[in-house]
Amino acid sequence: MEEAFVHTSCGRILVRTAGSGPPLAFLHGATLDGTQWEPQIVHFASRFRCIAWDAPWHGASEHPAAPANFADMARALQEVLAALDATPAHLVGLSMGSVLAADFACRYPAALRSMVLIGAIVCKGDVSPIVDEALLDTLATSTENPFVASGMNGSVAPATLRERPPWFAHYVARQANADLRTYADILRDLLRLDLREALATLRIPALVLWGEHDLGATSREANETAARCLAGSRFLVVPDAGHFTNLENPAFVNREIGRFLASAAHAP
Repeated sequence: MEEAFVHTSCGRILVRTAGSGPPLAFLHGATLDGTQWEPQIVHFASRFRCIAWDAPWHGASEHPAAPANFADMARALQEVLAALDATPAHLVGLSMGSVLAADFACRYPAALRSMVLIGAIVCKGDVSPIVDEALLDTLATSTENPFVASGMNGSVAPATLRERPPWFAHYVARQANADLRTYADILRDLLRLDLREALATLRIPALVLWGEHDLGATSREANETAARCLAGSRFLVVPDAGHFTNLENPAFVNREIGRFLASAAHAP
């Protein structure tokens, strides 16, 4: 896998690339980075040019002084894909990455070939009711990530909590040391979003996946809402997985993304 920095309106962005073929870009969740997608990159690099960035405000990429927001991330993503001559691209996003993929599709539809949304939220009404401005103000000044403090209950599959694979400890540690102000800014911007009408105008092949044990970060209803907005999309429940869906059941996720990409290649 190769790493390089791309200069964007959000500063320098770290981009990982592997393989050759049609561009397939992976968008990670909040507080994480592009390494989240290793099982997918290993699987798809023989057939696709896999691209996994560290989004602005994340990982080794620039952390701008301005509050994190989806509009700036979408613009930076467009600039990265253009710099890599990687459009139209297939996009795969999880959690924050799925919101970004949906927002990007609305802003830059010509830059997409298809998209996969995992653990999606496309309107503020699907955000957990406990997430409000008061909570975000508290989060922004907190030193403890509440999801980590809760032991990740309601966010991952029971088997993940029981077996605690190496990746789980790694990403829990990452979240425990996350920039919570950035996390709060992202959630605050999410509370302003409603992409339903814009998504309904798109004619882009789409697949929506939701981990059956993801009961804290997103909900089945939120992901079904996303699927209903996208004409001709398919909604699937990922068994034995929670919010770390691509890591908890990579075999299922890889198989279904592969099937979807094969069909999207023949879409008009």
